[in-house]
Amino acid sequence: MDSGCTRIQGKRPIVFVHGFPELWISWLDQMKYYIMKGHPVLALNMRGYGNSEKPKNLESFHLYDNILDDIRAAVMFLKSESKSSDAPLLVAHDWGASICWAYACHGQTTKDGEIAGYASLAIPPGECFEANMNLSQLWASLYIFFFNMPWLPEKAMLANNGWLIGCMMNATKNAILPPWMINAYRANCLQEGAMTAQLNYYRHLVQKQPKPHPDDLLGPHESIDKLGEKLPGRRLDLPVLMIRGKDDGALTEHVFVGYDRYLNNARLVALDNCSHWIQADCPNEVHQELDKPTRNSTGTHMPWREQAHK
Repeated sequence: MDSGCTRIQGKRPIVFVHGFPELWISWLDQMKYYIMKGHPVLALNMRGYGNSEKPKNLESFHLYDNILDDIRAAVMFLKSESKSSDAPLLVAHDWGASICWAYACHGQTTKDGEIAGYASLAIPPGECFEANMNLSQLWASLYIFFFNMPWLPEKAMLANNGWLIGCMMNATKNAILPPWMINAYRANCLQEGAMTAQLNYYRHLVQKQPKPHPDDLLGPHESIDKLGEKLPGRRLDLPVLMIRGKDDGALTEHVFVGYDRYLNNARLVALDNCSHWIQADCPNEVHQELDKPTRNSTGTHMPWREQAHK
């Protein structure tokens, strides 16, 4: 595991998890902001990225057998290094957010109180996404099927020194990423085996179709409410913040509908003039929303960020 980690003892630790085709540096604005406030922070490079391992086989990207262990290791590492008695907050974007939903909803995570809250940028709970799939979202997700083709995606993404990667990361609404950051993303994908490893997240999802873990809080058990509608048998109590960009070309607004059927203590924020690259387009708004408390279903305020210890 490769990470950028800053240790400042005193406030609740925060772990940041990037998406495709990003790196830990996608969280630089957020890391600087919270370091200045005295929080220990860690942003990891997922497997396939940076100096992390780049497995070739699909099974290395099994969500429950391997990937969740990467997240748990990062959470436990930061808590240990920061010497904090507080469970960390988890903040994730894109693929990182999809993975962290599974981690946040896993029985071991909640039973052991491994995290104090979860902020998902761009991604709803997987069960909510699947329940709301429609033609518009299917069209927006066609790239996933392209990524599942053999060799051709690598050929296209790596052509002209990763030109497409640069185009993807420049598709922001407000932000203009510095050339050094775009070059870092392109260089990252040009490493031997990196592009295949990064695409293997998509390939394992489609080709292996991993089933929900029986310990997942948002598991397959359902019940029927008084109106005859199916409701999840288990819901997540963890404080959750979801942030989406109104100009996100990868995920439609519809996939978030009904999220409160799965989450007891959640808040959804939609940002104007914001693309899929939320933390780049609207860093100040992300900070503002992370700093707000989350109100649970009983009306009691749940602290999203704990204040400094006295």
